[in-house]
Amino acid sequence: QSLRKLEEQHQQLYSKLSKEKEVGNQLTSQMEQLEGELADQRKELADIQIDLKQRDHDKEKLTRSLKESKASFKRFIEKSNGMAEKARQVDLSQYSEQQM
Repeated sequence: QSLRKLEEQHQQLYSKLSKEKEVGNQLTSQMEQLEGELADQRKELADIQIDLKQRDHDKEKLTRSLKESKASFKRFIEKSNGMAEKARQVDLSQYSEQQM
């Protein structure tokens, strides 16, 4: 009878060990899956960071271009105003000559 008890205990321990091994395998599988998802998320984050850097670079270029355009337009307006003033002076001098 003690041999039978030992066999039952052995069978129970073996069964318990098998269940724990299955749980261990499931946990290992889940961990591998999570590691894969983490790697995917890291790659996605790296891609987003690259995209943000590119957008910052593009923004800087556009800002610089806008400043240059504003300065160019300001020079154009100043030049136009200067030409308009000269034309007015010419008109006034011609008008004065005609009046004399």
